[in-house]
Amino acid sequence: MMEHNLEDLSEMLKELHKISDNKDFVIKGIQESNIARIKDLVSLKDKGFIWSHSIYENADLLELDSDKYNKMINSIDYVNEKGLNPGIFIDEVELLMDDNNIKEKIDLLEKENKLIQLKNTESYEFFNNDHLKEKINLIRRLDLDRFMKDDLDLLNEENLERVMILGEIDYEIETKEELIGILRDDKFIVPDNKINDYIFKI
Repeated sequence: MMEHNLEDLSEMLKELHKISDNKDFVIKGIQESNIARIKDLVSLKDKGFIWSHSIYENADLLELDSDKYNKMINSIDYVNEKGLNPGIFIDEVELLMDDNNIKEKIDLLEKENKLIQLKNTESYEFFNNDHLKEKINLIRRLDLDRFMKDDLDLLNEENLERVMILGEIDYEIETKEELIGILRDDKFIVPDNKINDYIFKI
């Protein structure tokens, strides 16, 4: 348990309440953290990099030996270094807690000249895709890259193989909205579980 003087304890309580009034959270902060760490977390919140509830839900960020905290800071520094605002990940902040993955995916997107589109992307779920490079290559092979000029949301979509089938019947997709509708439709001219078999025969 950490020991604090009265001045630090008063300051810690004030800063902790800027994050959460939850009793267990405040006690954890007093017992396992210090004023510098707590102020750092409040600063990250104020900068729009992380929500208060995300700090509360990941209370181990308060711990001075927290690997999760160190990884998050490494990720934030790397995202900043690449000219991006770490706040773009605020709704999926857990991604920042895997600094190796963040670096790998950002480096890949930079190599593919797609880093600027990251700023306009709604969801970064595709950062969890271990085969992101293959997906980017598939999108390019299917001539769908034109639908990623402004954002990278297409990288979150599944059933891209459907486009191969449409190509065989000379069906041309004209808009991103039309493409998304095709990919998300519950029904398709070939059942999804048989598309690979069909493609293999083409």
